[in-house]
Formats: sequence, C-alpha cells, structure tokens
Amino acid sequence: MVFLKKLAALRKKSGLTQESLAEKARLSQQTISKYERGLLEPDIDTLIFFADYFNVSVDYLLDRPVDNRYDEIIEIRAYLKERPEMKILYDTSKRVSKEDIEKIIAIMDSLKMKNPS
Repeated sequence: MVFLKKLAALRKKSGLTQESLAEKARLSQQTISKYERGLLEPDIDTLIFFADYFNVSVDYLLDRPVDNRYDEIIEIRAYLKERPEMKILYDTSKRVSKEDIEKIIAIMDSLKMKNPS
C-alpha cells in the first residue's frame, strides 16, 4: 500500500501528470492510475525504472528500512536543485581538502554574524 502513495507523491513533486509519467515509463496512463490506486503492482523492472527516474531506492519505494539519513539526502538533493549557486559550491567542495572546507565554513559563519537574517 505504501508504494502507491510514494509513487503519486514523487510524480506530483516532479510536476508530472499520470500521462507524462506513463509516457516516460512506456506504460499506459491507466497503468499508472492503477498503481496509484493500489489495483496493480509493478514488476521489478518497472520498480527499478521508477527508482532510477526519481533518484530513489527501490527500498524507499517499497518502504523497506533504509539508511536513516536517506530523507536528509533527499532534502539536500532538492535544495541543490533549487539553488544552482549551492550546487556550484557542492561541486567545488568535492575537489578541496577537509581543511579548506573548514576554512570556508569559518568564513561563512563570520558572514552570517555580519548579516544575521
């Protein structure tokens, strides 16, 4: 029962209609509708497609226990998508040392103190 809710939520969050998701998954709109109403369960290949498409795990779709940091990872990913300038910082951070990151954090902390929100 959890799959149907997760699929609908992911589809809506991505701004997709049942028809557009069906087209991407090479399924009918009626099939997506049946998944979301719990009248039909997807096969493993379809589950894998949805997991890959929405960048989640099959375990997440099936509400199986996953790393408890998973929700945090999803939140960070959404934040990076919404703020392109943060993605630049993230991408850059992959190429610098831990010490450099600590220096950058210190600079950002001092900026926050100068400009409290």
